[in-house]
Amino acid sequence: MKIKSILYTISITLFSLVVQAQAPVLDSTVCIAVGNLAQINVISNALSIPFGNAGAAQTYDYAMLPSFNSNYEILGVDNLTSPFGTQFPTANATVSWSSFGTPYYHFQLSNTAYTFLGGGSSFTSFHLLDTYDQLRFPFTYNDAYIDSFFAVSNAGAYRAGTVTITGEGFGTLLVPNQTFTDVLRVKRDQDYYDTINGNPRHSVETYYEYYKPGIPHYILLHGFYTITTGTSSPISGSQLFLNSAALVTAAQPRNLEKSNYYIVHDGNNAVLRTQAQKAYQTNMCLYNMHGNLLAKENLNINTEINGKVLQYPNLSAGMYLIQFQNEQGELVNLKWNKL
Repeated sequence: MKIKSILYTISITLFSLVVQAQAPVLDSTVCIAVGNLAQINVISNALSIPFGNAGAAQTYDYAMLPSFNSNYEILGVDNLTSPFGTQFPTANATVSWSSFGTPYYHFQLSNTAYTFLGGGSSFTSFHLLDTYDQLRFPFTYNDAYIDSFFAVSNAGAYRAGTVTITGEGFGTLLVPNQTFTDVLRVKRDQDYYDTINGNPRHSVETYYEYYKPGIPHYILLHGFYTITTGTSSPISGSQLFLNSAALVTAAQPRNLEKSNYYIVHDGNNAVLRTQAQKAYQTNMCLYNMHGNLLAKENLNINTEINGKVLQYPNLSAGMYLIQFQNEQGELVNLKWNKL
């Protein structure tokens, strides 16, 4: 009886460990929609930064990073506001970048895929005649697929290759001043040729991308590349991209009625909706994305749904953080994209 009891205890313990180490499942909430913002800080030489291992229940430690070399913003915009929007009539997840050339990239987003269609900048534009899926949904640990692509630019250059996407790990991601649990690591292997004026250039790239359901865009990307132009010697390097707009918070669900706290846009106004099981008062703090306190005021939360208009006319458009306590005294963090 004692042996059976020990075996039973071991089996229950192992089962508990498996249950606790469930891999997250990515859905369309990891993609940038209209109004979503990603703030990307770039390290141009990231070869010496460890990128961790594949597998279950990993800890990916990027808590200590060297200084960033540059930054830019990625904003989800209405497709027709893009100068290339009419060229991609099926795009419903268009993004603008504040980087060199102010490019626009056009995606078609559904519940099953995030498909790259093409884009352009102040220098050139391109179409993917053979599109590829940036991500597919649902997507989780050990899922994988291979896709091909073929793109042609308005200058006659073209790009052709393949991409292999693998959900190769999950666990906890440490970045400066934040810890994200239930993160899926997606490995993206790309192998392609660019041909410009008849001259071929071969690129082999590996990206480790870290996603958490409910947070638009990756939280961190660590990429490695080798580029060979013609008969020249290969050039290798590594870059790291941190999305500083990603916050440790219970993500605002797209099905808003399932949350007690969320922000909606009503005409020209942004409205904070709140509701609790009992009435209480708390302080509401407004921060910019650098963590600077911009405003602080009282917030009354009742058992009925209340609406508080966020009236800060002197603030410029952009991303801000609204923070207050719930009825259990826990911090609630909501991202507000001021239009």
